[in-house]
Amino acid sequence: MTTTTKPKLKDFVFRQGAGNVVVDGRSNWPALVRVNVARENALQLAIQLISAVRDADRGDPVYIELPMFGTLEEMPAE
Repeated sequence: MTTTTKPKLKDFVFRQGAGNVVVDGRSNWPALVRVNVARENALQLAIQLISAVRDADRGDPVYIELPMFGTLEEMPAE
């Protein structure tokens, strides 16, 4: 019998626009998030985002939270 263990959940917070550093007159950002969503799931994700904005008054007054479950993979350096 094979036993499978549940992977530990890594929790990251991405603050859009935070951490910008200007070097030689150009913006440099510490992180980039690219969200790849299957076309058939894109509408559901858009609805989830709109709902989070609509209900934003229930939580943090500055940020909305949009939990998304999946994998976080590092892209190769350009």
